[in-house]
Amino acid sequence: PHKTIAMLSGLGYIGKNNLFITTKYGAAQCLGSVLTNAPLTAYIHKIQSSKCGNCNICRNVCPQKALGVKNWNMNVSRDEMINVYKCTACLKCLVYCPKTQAYIFS
Repeated sequence: PHKTIAMLSGLGYIGKNNLFITTKYGAAQCLGSVLTNAPLTAYIHKIQSSKCGNCNICRNVCPQKALGVKNWNMNVSRDEMINVYKCTACLKCLVYCPKTQAYIFS
C-alpha cells in the first residue's frame, strides 16, 4: 500500500483516521509509488508514531462512527482502526483534521 511506503520513507505517520498525515499537508495528499530496478541509495527511517495526541476531531465528525478507538502502531490491524463497511468515504476525517486545516488555510 502507498501509505505503508510513504510511512516507511519517513515522510509522515498514520493518524487516528487511518490516513497518512504529514506535517506540511496533513491528510491532503494523493500518494503514488514507483517500482524500479534503478540503482538507488536506501535510507532507514525511524517509523513515526502518531502525532494526533488527544485530538479526536476525525472520530467526532465521522457521521457513520466508522473510526475505532485504536491508534495505529505496527501491531494494530486496519480493522481495529476503521470499520470499512461503515465508512462512506465522505472525507470529513480528512478535511477536519487540524493538520489538513493548517495546510488549507496557510
